[in-house]
Amino acid sequence: MVINNKIIFGVTPILTALISFMIMPIIAWFYSVEDIGKFSLVQITINLGVVISCIGLDQSFLRDYYGAEFKRKLFFKCLLPGCLLVLILYFIQFTFFRGYIAETLFEVDSIEIEFCLFILLLSSIFSRFYLLKYRLKDQPIPYMIGLVIPKAIMISLILISAFILGGGNSYPVSNFNNLVNYFSISIAVPVIFYIFFDLLSNERSDRGKLKVNSYRSLLEYGTPLMLSSIAAWGVFALDKYFLRYLSDFHELGIYSMAISFAAVGSVLTSMFTTIWIPSVFKWHSNGDNMSIVPKVYGAVQVVAILIWYLCLLFSDVFLYVLPAEYNFVAFVFPICILSPLLYGISEVSTVGINLKGKPKKNLYASIIALSVNIVGNFILVEKYGALGAAISTMISMYIFMVARNEFSRKLWLPLEWFRPYTVFFIIGFLSIIYAIYGNEYSVQLKLLFLVVVFFITLGYRDSFVIAKSYIENFRYDAREESNNES
Repeated sequence: MVINNKIIFGVTPILTALISFMIMPIIAWFYSVEDIGKFSLVQITINLGVVISCIGLDQSFLRDYYGAEFKRKLFFKCLLPGCLLVLILYFIQFTFFRGYIAETLFEVDSIEIEFCLFILLLSSIFSRFYLLKYRLKDQPIPYMIGLVIPKAIMISLILISAFILGGGNSYPVSNFNNLVNYFSISIAVPVIFYIFFDLLSNERSDRGKLKVNSYRSLLEYGTPLMLSSIAAWGVFALDKYFLRYLSDFHELGIYSMAISFAAVGSVLTSMFTTIWIPSVFKWHSNGDNMSIVPKVYGAVQVVAILIWYLCLLFSDVFLYVLPAEYNFVAFVFPICILSPLLYGISEVSTVGINLKGKPKKNLYASIIALSVNIVGNFILVEKYGALGAAISTMISMYIFMVARNEFSRKLWLPLEWFRPYTVFFIIGFLSIIYAIYGNEYSVQLKLLFLVVVFFITLGYRDSFVIAKSYIENFRYDAREESNNES
């Protein structure tokens, strides 16, 4: 059963990403580019709202769960402040600033949109804590339901509205309000089931005094992590706000579509860190030789280069699965996919920062990258639109990778710097060239880049051997763990 649980937990992010891949082309055929741009603002605004409203208590819950005697009370103690904060803020907004958020963000006069945002934010906070709870309790089925079912509901509602209510024509129900309504329903429905089954569960109600840390202790731990999360959010999300106010919703819609497909890079990064971080901590606790880390660092760079080129090579598929308004997605996609890949590379080195107990260094790296992103967006977005936003985010993630690596080099191991900095500077430059000239010289550029990638990977010959050895060792460890558990 344990092995099955691990498989489900591992497959869930992949399944969620696949469904997300299906959602965006479906939305593209039935809603306007401008509506998709506005919808992306809804998503990132809710993400920020969740980070702020939780005030770091989600991280405190994660830290204290296993050591808490009264886990159920700890759950509600960490959950309820965020919910109360959202209720108070919505009351203030509805009473004194009714219509302001919808008009400012989306240029629509709609109280309905603002109510949906309130439902979305409240439901997302509940979902955040319930997903953490089921992950910590090693209950993969409700965890998977919380991630997969909202996507399935969203697809179902869009298709029903398009083919049953709209007759299957393009943009039959091209209504931004409908899109937000469907999103609200898709997030709220699983939460309702969570609460319902939680009330019906046989879980014993905790009694007596709550023997967990005080709110002061919880906030002291969680607040710095909240600030770090806000900085990280800004690196990946601020470009959309710049597009909203310095460009237009059309450019925002195109960029959002490209970013949604580039999220596959984030899934791959998550899968890697799930294996990598526990492995390094295990080696460290066992006193093993860390000489393999720099070599794995090189292997990860090779994998990132190959993924980037494969994404560039097959980027023309977007010309066929998306409406003509999104043709530019095929050419800006290599820039967008590079950002999560650079983040994945930085995850190799940042584990050293965590081992040395210097989490503030990660916050500093996020702040540096965020500052670069803000300046880059100011300079590039107004003139170049979606391309400018993509370039700015890519540069900020490059700086983020460099900052994390430099901090780790000083604190932990002397990881290489010249090769990754040079190679990914070149890769970034090639991505920009393809975005500008790919429409006219797609085949020629792909062939030219193939030659460049071939010579780059020749410099990583030692990393291929190390990667093979690492995979074989991981398989051996997995078999040993399976035998021990059985």
